[in-house]
Amino acid sequence: MLHLLCALFLELGNDEVYYITYARYPQWSFFDHPPAVGWLIRIGTLDLRWTSDFFIRLIPIVCGLVNIVLVHRITRLCAGHSAAITAALLFASSIYAQVIAGFFIMPDSSLVTCLLICLLALIHIIHLRSNAVRHWIIFGLFSGLAFLSKYHGLCIWLGFGLYVLLNDRTLLRKGGLYLSGILALALSTPVIMWNIANEFVSFRFQGERIGAESVSINWKYFAQELFGSVAYNNPLVWICLVITLVALLKRRTILTLSLDRLFIYLSLPVIVIFLFSSLFKPTLPHWSAPAYTLLVIPAGAYFAKRVKIVRAAAGLMMTIWIAAPIVIQSVALDTQNKEVTRLGRFDFTLDLYGWKSIGEDFTTLHEKLLRDGVVNEDARLVITKWFPGAHLEHYVAQSAGITVWPVGDTASLHHYAFIRHRLPVAKPETNHYYITTSHFFIDPQKNTSFSSIILHSIIPVFKGSRHVENAFVYLVRISPDQQTKQ
Repeated sequence: MLHLLCALFLELGNDEVYYITYARYPQWSFFDHPPAVGWLIRIGTLDLRWTSDFFIRLIPIVCGLVNIVLVHRITRLCAGHSAAITAALLFASSIYAQVIAGFFIMPDSSLVTCLLICLLALIHIIHLRSNAVRHWIIFGLFSGLAFLSKYHGLCIWLGFGLYVLLNDRTLLRKGGLYLSGILALALSTPVIMWNIANEFVSFRFQGERIGAESVSINWKYFAQELFGSVAYNNPLVWICLVITLVALLKRRTILTLSLDRLFIYLSLPVIVIFLFSSLFKPTLPHWSAPAYTLLVIPAGAYFAKRVKIVRAAAGLMMTIWIAAPIVIQSVALDTQNKEVTRLGRFDFTLDLYGWKSIGEDFTTLHEKLLRDGVVNEDARLVITKWFPGAHLEHYVAQSAGITVWPVGDTASLHHYAFIRHRLPVAKPETNHYYITTSHFFIDPQKNTSFSSIILHSIIPVFKGSRHVENAFVYLVRISPDQQTKQ
């Protein structure tokens, strides 16, 4: 219920609104990620017929509920009913599992569901010793779909491959293993082919994000990864998961020897990879979160009779669900900065607030400028970065009935650079719009793509009676020489 209420009232975040471009301009793959998140949006919105924030987030919310059922089902097969209840409660208390993968429209939404279905198939193969081909087929299909969700889907094959090589080589004689691999590869082919056609741009982009930035160790990056993982998983849940992992490494049998080894291989390598990478380059804590999340199954068994910390974790998660929307909707976190272009600069809640009101005020302004002849029907909303460009497209341009025109390089625009050829061109001889906010001010005067720049209006954003942000509306013209470079 809290998920549904929040979906009704909270605006989309930076990444969420950007992924709408995947649904609006479909391709076999994209600059940042594979295509599945765009499919989720199209399904939830009935092929973009209902594009309210609620329907954009609908499928992730459904995935979040399905995931709890899957966690309960897997744990019950491994350790019984009591452990299943505990595991489901730990999963429901994880910020990553319930917010990032169970509420926000993110690649993680379908990734976690696919990983859990793969894990369920592996439980039948390894633990229940099923010879049914269907479990191998399910593993192959959903491991492929996990890859189509996010490149992290490869972690299921990494962990299972280590298990086969180090713990049970008899599986190498199973034809189902190779059938699974063929199915997973077949589903992954469109993404691979798209990358081949685009000079492996997506693979290179993601690889550079975890590759070493320098040979010197940066402990700040490491601390961000470590403590970010603590926060994203819920500190109390993280403690339970780490205690469980340590117990597994000490060979304290929690499930069975085979399953204990499987969960070590599924979790530990991924966690170590990102911790090691963070010594040299900044990482994002939710990258390693799927590996932590799979540990809720053995953690459910380990903490089945140690429920106080599990209940405390659930209470903390409930508090977050109640407090976060109130803070986002009502609390001004940065009103002390009096500089007009920096108001709200350090208020992270503005990522999810104020865009609708900016869109409504801009629509009124645009209609007036149309009537006055200041702009014409060819006016475009020029964006120079994917963030906040995607917010501006979804809440501002769509509201006013105009299209966006991306200006800049791939590093700034991300996938907008790949869909520019599908958009109506911004004509150099007419006025267009450029909008930036004080929360993330990008000065148009520093952009050589514009031949003229005029600040026309400032749209204030309020939380109640508190002035929290400014949106600056500029009239700009595209430089003819820049137009030819697009």
